Amino acid sequence: MKTPIALVALLLTTQISFAQTTAPKAGSDKLDVQALEQKYWTAKDDDFSVVQNRSFAKKQRFFGTLHYGVSINDPYYSGTYLGASGGYFFNESWGVEANYLMTSFDKSRAFKDILDRGGGPKANELKSKLGFNVIWTPIYAKMSLFDKKIIHFDMGFTLGLQQVSYENPYSTTPQPNYTETSEKGSSLGYTIGIMQQFYFRENMAIRVDFTNSFSSQDQISYTSQTGTKAGTKMINDTALFIGFTVFDWFK
Repeated sequence: MKTPIALVALLLTTQISFAQTTAPKAGSDKLDVQALEQKYWTAKDDDFSVVQNRSFAKKQRFFGTLHYGVSINDPYYSGTYLGASGGYFFNESWGVEANYLMTSFDKSRAFKDILDRGGGPKANELKSKLGFNVIWTPIYAKMSLFDKKIIHFDMGFTLGLQQVSYENPYSTTPQPNYTETSEKGSSLGYTIGIMQQFYFRENMAIRVDFTNSFSSQDQISYTSQTGTKAGTKMINDTALFIGFTVFDWFK
């Protein structure tokens, strides 16, 4: 019987000691917070960070992506993009990539209507883009799909340089019998984008990009007949892409 009695006495002594340390002073209802801090707090507790279990990590991994996209804001040409990119993530937030995109464009209804009225728009046809981007992905999260499946995704931004190749189409024959030719051109521009990746396996993801590209391009009126330059213009290309990404595909 001595052992249980000794344990009870020890517990009572500990509780009394704790109560004396944290109890309010006589005549006061305030808790002695400083005593608690000195007893249980340490200097290292001043710094906090979010701890999250990443089921799909990017750190120190290579990746490759196939892209398919559509042009959004070009009033004179419509069509699609097809291309690929490859890169490397140094950590969960920062990475780099190189990409190449080629186009399959045709004159829009607006372009053809202008030609039917005897006009000649200054409109270049985009042919390809070769670029290099820095990727920043500050957001990693999870979402529930119909309360059946948890989808992991990250969201970030891209910023880079692009070499844009295009053609200046113009007619060597007046209306109505247009005979078309073109001159090739290229210029260095920059691109800004928003990207998001939805993971469905450890090394596979669906990627969505919304990009804006800007480049200064030479202009030729379609009805110039001689291909005479008509100045330069800053061109904005906006496109929406969907892609399929594989991480560490060579392993």
